[in-house]
This record gives sequence, structure tokens and C-alpha cells, in this order.
Amino acid sequence: MESVQPKHISRFRITDTAWQSEQELTVDMRSIFAEVWAGRWTIVFVTACATMLGFLVSLQIEPTYRASAKVMFDPQVREIAAGGRVSSFGAGEEGLQNEIEVLRSTSLLNRVIAQLDLSKRPEFNPMLEPESNALLGIDLSARLFGADQGSPLETEVSNLEQRIVATNVSDGLRLTPIPLSRVIEISYISSDREMSAQIANAFANQYIRDQLQVRLSTTRAATNWLASRVEELRVRVQEAELAVAAARTKQSNEAGQSLEITRQQLAALINTYSDIENASMTAQADYMRLRTSLEDGSDLGTVPEFNNSEMLSGLAIREMNLRNHYTKIAESLPQDHYSLAEINEALRNLETMQKQEAARIVEVARTRWLSLDEQTRRIQSAIRDLDRKTLQQAEDELNIRQLEREADASRRLYETFLERLNDASEQVTLESADARILTFAEPPLNTYSQPTKYAVTVAFIAGLMIGTVLVYLRVRFSNTFRSVDEVEKITGADVIGMTPAQKKQDDPAKVFREFSKRPNSRFAEAIHGLRTSILLKGGKTPPKVVLFTSSHSGEGKSLLAALTALSAFRINQKTVIVDCDLLNPNQVKILNGGLVDQKIKSVADTATPFESIRVDHETGLHVLAPDGIQVHNGTSTADILSSQNFSDLITRLRDTYDLVVLDAPPSLIAVDARVLSKFADSIVYVTKWNKTARDAVLAGLRSFELIGAPVSGVVLSMVKIMKTPNRRASNYGSNDFGNLWA
Repeated sequence: MESVQPKHISRFRITDTAWQSEQELTVDMRSIFAEVWAGRWTIVFVTACATMLGFLVSLQIEPTYRASAKVMFDPQVREIAAGGRVSSFGAGEEGLQNEIEVLRSTSLLNRVIAQLDLSKRPEFNPMLEPESNALLGIDLSARLFGADQGSPLETEVSNLEQRIVATNVSDGLRLTPIPLSRVIEISYISSDREMSAQIANAFANQYIRDQLQVRLSTTRAATNWLASRVEELRVRVQEAELAVAAARTKQSNEAGQSLEITRQQLAALINTYSDIENASMTAQADYMRLRTSLEDGSDLGTVPEFNNSEMLSGLAIREMNLRNHYTKIAESLPQDHYSLAEINEALRNLETMQKQEAARIVEVARTRWLSLDEQTRRIQSAIRDLDRKTLQQAEDELNIRQLEREADASRRLYETFLERLNDASEQVTLESADARILTFAEPPLNTYSQPTKYAVTVAFIAGLMIGTVLVYLRVRFSNTFRSVDEVEKITGADVIGMTPAQKKQDDPAKVFREFSKRPNSRFAEAIHGLRTSILLKGGKTPPKVVLFTSSHSGEGKSLLAALTALSAFRINQKTVIVDCDLLNPNQVKILNGGLVDQKIKSVADTATPFESIRVDHETGLHVLAPDGIQVHNGTSTADILSSQNFSDLITRLRDTYDLVVLDAPPSLIAVDARVLSKFADSIVYVTKWNKTARDAVLAGLRSFELIGAPVSGVVLSMVKIMKTPNRRASNYGSNDFGNLWA
């Protein structure tokens, strides 16, 4: 009889891009959660170890205490005369931040260190301890040996010690502005509760002292400036009054008569001429004075005409505000900051505008002077005959009046500055700080930090995260198959079944007997599903010869072959299982001696190792197993399975039984499975879950694809099933056990 040929070709193809598909697996959140849940005991172990380590570390941490004092920054609005300007101190957010920086300043920090003598405490000065000196790499006794007091070497060490102490003291300082208030909380954290309160109070006291010193120095500087200015004005007034007296004496000696007599002679003309001439001279003097002030670049605020200009006053106020703003932000910003550059540009623009407005005022004065001068010339034509002596007297009188006005102006300015000097002198005795202490720090009753609780919490969270990541990475970098999606996307083959691992998996005979006794168990349902998938895979014509193989031994291939055969036998299909692993037969072991040598039909042949079909006395399953084989003269198992006698045997079994199950050796160990594939209508490739390497599975499937073998699909065996929180049967992915047994 002709040998049986495969009736169909495999429906899958393994391409070169199969490896790339592994990188394209979609991330299923349910799958990720299930993977992490599967490794929960690893996570628990890592978390417990980390927590214990954190607890042990926390026992070595020294507890700390935090004491807090509160000061309120409450600046008083005050005025100090300084060249006609008023200096005021605001209390906005910027002002409060400035005070915080003052509290952090090195000068205040050094005063606190000196007040409490902190440089002599080992807590802040580790150089007092020999162990710390060794860690710092400093041997003070060696470095100072033979060095004179005040030498550069000793100074260097002293500076280093001061810097270390200052750094250690500042590390414990905490400055917190209270929201919606002008209160600053000064806190200090230390391992000594008494010291934490002392240092916090020392910072508060030194801050108040610094505030008072700044206020006093500012007021005294203004007082000194006013005193020098008053002295200058006093000398100027004295000189102006002497100039007026000298001018009057000179006029009387040169004229020989008073100006009143001359005016009586030329009453009418002199009255008219005098008024216009005086106005012209005044306008000329004003113009010259204004032009001189403008050209000399003197302070425009000291010139009445400029000072009375509303526009110049507004520009001056804007300039003063910009300069104050520049002074405030210049302390916290670098010199090349764009904000400072913008303010400087704005100041230059304001200066240009002031000069332009002053030039306009000067031009108005010039126009007025020219107009009055023209009137004077017209009147002069009418009084040309007047005596030159009268004109000279009038000019002298005009000069005297100018001197008197200057003297009067100097006198008024002198009196104003003298009054301000008196006020500033009194203010020195009334100065107070811009801040006051609201609450003094008290030694805290409770610790600030809870190292044990904090360390244990951090260690617990870290351990939980590390354990989760380790479990996830272990799964993601695994080179085995753990889900249906992975098998189908990487190999391109269909998954026709999944069988859960059994507690007695190491003893296939017990698993086989358990299956026989419990046909409705979950494991039995998986076998029934596998049987159904195999029989329905071929369409309307179910396969008659089904071959079971795997990549390596120990993947449960023989047990699944026996159970599938038994499952088919129970639905009234005449079934026989043929153990084709001639060198290592497993079916007799699985049935555990339950076979009866019942020669239903002899198949003895000198070319085959099979003598008879046996029957399991409990299940009635027919088994054809080799009774031992001895290969002689270079004959191999592949030669036996390729022989015509074995082909005739399979043909007789195909004609006699409804289903013939071939238990073939592993495909990567022997070529027997590929030899047997020519007799099979369907090949079932068994892969152990989370055990068999992907490379091995791909190599085995590719070997069948190259010869056109009818591989029906892959079976994942020994899958570990666990109860997830929602008590679903699926462990990895939504297409695994959930769809099969949910």
C-alpha cells in the first residue's frame, strides 16, 4: 500500500521579520499588572529587606529639634532731607525678601557665632575633634608647629576654621515668611534642643541690632551732610550782604548826589524808562542765569524757574523713583542684567527730556528779554539827552538790587537748611529699628525629625519600587513564551491549547490517573479543548494521524499525547497512541504498568520494534510501544522510522483506528520527528510555558516549515495559573486562560 502523504500544508510562515514583531508587542495594562502580581513574593521579599535596612539605618540617625522665633518687619515712613529729596522705606514682598537676605548675611552670621561662641562647640567646629581632622586631611599640630602667631600659615588655618563653622551654623537656619503678613519665622534645627532656641533668639536679636545700626548710620550721614551744607550757605549769605553794602558806598561816592534827586528831574521819562529798563535787565539776568545753569550742568532743582516747571518737576520725580528702584534691585541682580540696563536707558531718556524742557524755558526767557530790550531802545531815543551820570546811577542801582535779591535768596535757603538740620539732629535720638521680635524661641518639647518613621517609609517605598521593577524587567527580558500573544506574534503559529501545571507534574503516571478519575476538572477541560482544536483544525475532514513533538525533552509532550488520545477515546473514537521515541519510550511509564499484553492485532515484524498493541486495563486506551530496541550494523532509529515496514504499519493503523496519535522524539534532539511528519495529518508542537527558549521553538518550527510539514499549532504546557484579585483564570494577557476557561 502506498505511504500516506500530508493532506495539507502548514498555514503559518516564519519570516525574517518575526524577530522584529517582538518589539511591536502592545503594552496591555492588565497583562503588566498580572505579571507584577505573579512576582508578588519577590516584591514582598525585596520590600521587607529594604524596610529592615531602612530601620537599621534609622537607628544610627541622631534626632533633631527645631526652635522658632518670630520677628515682624514694620518699617516706619520717615523723611530725611538730603538735597531736597525724601528717602522712604517700603514693606512690600521685595522688602521682606531683602530682610531675609539680611538675616542670611555673613556679617550677621559671624556676630551670632561670636555671641554664642559657637566656634568652640564640636557640633559646629569639627576641627576640634581629631577624627574629623583626619577626615579633612588637616593636621593642625603639624601645620602650626613652629609657626609664629599671625603668620600666613596660621591665618590660612583660622580662615578655614571660620568658614567651616559658618557653613555648619548656616545649614541649620530656616527663614520662612508668613503669608499675607510682614512676619518672618526664624527657625533653627539642631541636635541640642537648648542650643536650637539660643541660636534662633541670637539671630533675632542680632537682626534687630543690625536694623537699628542701619537706621542710625543713615540718619547721621544725612545730619553730617546738612551741617556742611548749612555752613556753606552761611558763608554765602555773609558774602552777599557785604557785596550789597560795598555797592551802595561806591555809588554814593561816585555820583555826589543821590539817585532820588536825579529821578525828580526826569520823573516822567525816568519812571517809564526805569520800569522797562528794570524789566529788560531782569529778563536778561534771568536768561543769562538760566543759560549759565543749563550750560554748567548744575542742579536744575536749585533754579526757581526750573523748579516751578510742572513738567520738570514730574520728570524729576520719575527720575528719583527710577533711581530708588535701581538701588533696590541692584543688590540682588548682576550688573549686566537686562533690567538694570533698561533702567539706565530710562534714566538717560529722562535726563535728555529734562535738558530739552530746560532749554525751552531758557528760550522763553530769551524771547522775553529781547522783547523788553527792544522797548528800552525805543525809549532811549527819547531820553538821549539825559545826563550820562543819571544812566550810570540807574545801572548802579540795578546792580545793587540784583545783589540784594541774591542775598535774600541765600538767606532764605540758609534758614531752610538750618531748620532741617535741627530736625535731623533731634531724629537721631528718636531712631528705632524697623523690626521687632514678636515671639522668642523656646526649647522644643518634641523632636523635629522622626528618622525611624521617615527612613522606614522611604525604604519601604524604595523597596516596593525596586521589587516591582525587578519583576517587570525579569518578565520583559525573558527569552521564553508566557502568553498567547507572544507565541503568535513571534512565531506566526496559532496557539491551539494551553494546559495548566499540576502539582504532580513530576509524576506523569499520577497526572494521567488523576485525569481519568476527574474528567470534569479544569485540567481535563484544557485537554478536551486541545482535542477539539486538533480535530476541528483540519476543517470538515478531521485528521487521523496526529504527531506530538517539542523542542526538548521534559516539556510534557508525551503526557499531552497520552491525555489527548484518552480524551478522543472517551468520545467513542477508536484511538491508538504510538510511542515513536524508540530510544526513550515514555508511554509505558505514563500508564505506569497498567497495560495488559493483549494482542488484539499482531504487528510483529522483524524490521520494527513493535510486537503488539496493548490495552490499559483501567481506561481501555490502546497503546503501541516498543519493547526494547537494539540497533545493529549502523542502523539508526531514523532508518527504522523511514522504512517501508513502518510506513505499512502506520497505514494499517490509519485504516483500523479513527485517530492515531504519534508520540515523536523532540525535534531538536533527533531527526525522527521530521521523518514521522510525512505520516501525520496534523503536527502539534508542545512548548513549555516560561521555560523553553524562543530560539529553540523558532528553530523547531522552521525545520518543519522547510519540509512543508502540516503544523497545526503550538500548545503551551505547564502554565502556572494563579488567582488574580478579580478571580479570573487568566494570568498573562486577556487572550490566555480567560478566553479558554473563564
